[in-house]
Amino acid sequence: MSTVPQTPGPMARPGIRAILRRALESEVGLRVGLLVFLFAEIVVFSLWSKEFLSAGNLLNAGRATGMLAIISVGATFGLISGALDISIGSVIALGATVGTQVIILGQPAVVAVAAAILVGAAAGFVNGVNVAKLRVNPIIATLAMLGIARGVAYIIDGGTGVVEDKMANVPVSAGFNIMQDDLAGIPLPILVAAVVMILGHVVLSKTRFGRYAYAVGNSPSSSRAVAIPVDRLRIAYLTLSGFLAGLAGWVFASMAGGLGSAVAQGYELTAITAVIVGGTALAGGRGNLLGTLLGVLILGVMVNGMTLAGIPLFYQLMGQGFVLLVAVALDAVRSGGYR
Repeated sequence: MSTVPQTPGPMARPGIRAILRRALESEVGLRVGLLVFLFAEIVVFSLWSKEFLSAGNLLNAGRATGMLAIISVGATFGLISGALDISIGSVIALGATVGTQVIILGQPAVVAVAAAILVGAAAGFVNGVNVAKLRVNPIIATLAMLGIARGVAYIIDGGTGVVEDKMANVPVSAGFNIMQDDLAGIPLPILVAAVVMILGHVVLSKTRFGRYAYAVGNSPSSSRAVAIPVDRLRIAYLTLSGFLAGLAGWVFASMAGGLGSAVAQGYELTAITAVIVGGTALAGGRGNLLGTLLGVLILGVMVNGMTLAGIPLFYQLMGQGFVLLVAVALDAVRSGGYR
């Protein structure tokens, strides 16, 4: 009995969603996509405004983007470990306000800088304790801190949010305002951000502390089963996020010569957007600081370009919200989405 040879049918072609998911799951594919988007932004804004590629504008954009880079490092550690920190903007304001008020009281610049950074770390530590020990959802815990930190900042500066009148009669030391200076033509905020980003990358990719963030974010229960100190690490990651927010608060206040509690409104949206755009998973367990750096540059170019083009702030916020929505949608494609 003879058999008729079967001719193989055409192979099923993968759908668009499958192709997109495969490309996004590749770190190389994601970074190439981010680089293309960043290049497109630069082209669009350089055509929109002749001042965009000027040296002066690029340096000003670098100062602002440097502060975003600092807080995004802490947000990346937190999000990889499964803790979304939405108190960043208020902690920046608290750090900036505390540092400025210490200077107004006549204390040395080093005391003001230390106070700004330590108050940020303290806020992050409280977030970590609430999450790790009280088992409060990170979004709720940091949302509470968002209100508390901003409220405390307003109390400290008298509820005005403005310090220019007080700073006018204070001989501010050069040490506190050092972030207004350059080194070899490069603004110091850019150099500080570069150091923070490099150190963060080394810690996240080369140390046990960094590698544990992925384990905790992927599966806390499995991490506990192999004796990883999940609670202590969650406290440490959120403390780091607060520490860097306090540092950014001092950088911000130093650049401006003193700031009040009304600053950094909405910075948590920008930082979280940059981190998620860079490929850090919203559910935790995946991400890196190279991707975060690209996300920071994309957001920094967007904000600077739209500001230079005279686009009102409310449209800028809409643009950032749209980018965040697209980034979260792409993250859903990579992870399978909300269930």
